Amino acid sequence: MDFLYLDPVFQVLICTRCQYAIVPGTVAAHLRALHKNEVSKAEIKTCAEFWKDQPIQPAKAVQQLELPTDTPPIPNLALLHNGILCRLCTRQPFICSGKTSSYMQKHLKAVHAWTSGCKGGRPPKASVAKETGFAAVTVSPVSYQTFHHSNFNRFFQVTPPPSLPPLPTATTLEAQVELQLAQKLQAATATASSVLQPPAEPSLWLQTTEWVRYLQGYNLPAAAELIALPHPSQPEPDLEALLESFSCVIEQARNSILQGKVNAFDQQRINNFLRTGSRTSKASDRPLAYKLKENTYTKYKGTWKQLLCFVYRMVYQGQQPALHCLLTTVQSAALDQVVQAASAYVQQREAPMLQSALDLACLCFCISLLDQRLMGDIYDSVVVGFLAVLGLTKNKKAFKMHLPLPLTFLLLSRLLSSSFSNGQ
Repeated sequence: MDFLYLDPVFQVLICTRCQYAIVPGTVAAHLRALHKNEVSKAEIKTCAEFWKDQPIQPAKAVQQLELPTDTPPIPNLALLHNGILCRLCTRQPFICSGKTSSYMQKHLKAVHAWTSGCKGGRPPKASVAKETGFAAVTVSPVSYQTFHHSNFNRFFQVTPPPSLPPLPTATTLEAQVELQLAQKLQAATATASSVLQPPAEPSLWLQTTEWVRYLQGYNLPAAAELIALPHPSQPEPDLEALLESFSCVIEQARNSILQGKVNAFDQQRINNFLRTGSRTSKASDRPLAYKLKENTYTKYKGTWKQLLCFVYRMVYQGQQPALHCLLTTVQSAALDQVVQAASAYVQQREAPMLQSALDLACLCFCISLLDQRLMGDIYDSVVVGFLAVLGLTKNKKAFKMHLPLPLTFLLLSRLLSSSFSNGQ
């Protein structure tokens, strides 16, 4: 396999596509799970037999390696730059992603008995805050990598070479002018990602959605990252547990209908819950349409999962850019509950009760996102804001003029409602 690389220094087998090392003995499982469309069964068997006898370091031994902080990035491994490092660790400093600062707080409390000194009420003295504050016991951002994922995941700090040389000092008038032009060019390049390209012709669609007004001036690539599904190279355990729970909730709703727990009369009632007392929609006179192809459900669930990523990262974790939204009291409470349930489930996955609690919290949270009356700014709704970000094109400088999403939310919202009607 041309994408499997044996690092000669650390003796680890790296998948250059996934950008992390494969645990010895799991080559076949890795290829079947993530690359089954690229390699045949015979090739997987041959590859597993070949690497079985190669000198590959055990994952547990690699996990315990102590690398100096000035270690350059290891080729073919994912390189991240938003890490948080614990200052209190003397050996193998603990590092976590900047997206999961709560994990650093848990580490500080569990390993170092750390307290922030801020317990509410009157603010602490400046000296106390300086000595015990979160910023005083951590370093961020730091660049970091990991060899393995899952049970052998451990981040270590690396020091990448400087990407751009500093601009030279100007000595003559001509050099000063050129320096100023170069500085303006750099500034323009840095802010180009926040400028939306206006359409060639006036667009009634954009006038109605007000997407330009909502996103103008923000870092658009960063906004797009808010809705990106978690990547294997950058684990987000709590968020991944939430997304898995959402898939379970949708499947439970479908099975309830297939098993007859939600009969045809209830299906019709669910299908017209948005148009109670109205005869303007023929669709409301028919039972809920749930017999769709599996690919359709996968696509629809993918869109909803992007919404959950958007709310979790921007609202709960406070990631930038901080786009406008106003969560209701019910939505805020539901968000706290589902995050707590996800965290508890991640720590103890074998407990069935925790899985059930997470599924129920996920269901209530999704319903709460749809249940919001908009009396003023439409972007008070986090769902409407999400649709604006979803409408960005790949280059993050313009919008897609066709976004057939109402059906996605309508169908899945009705499926979620069927779970309520079934008493789940």
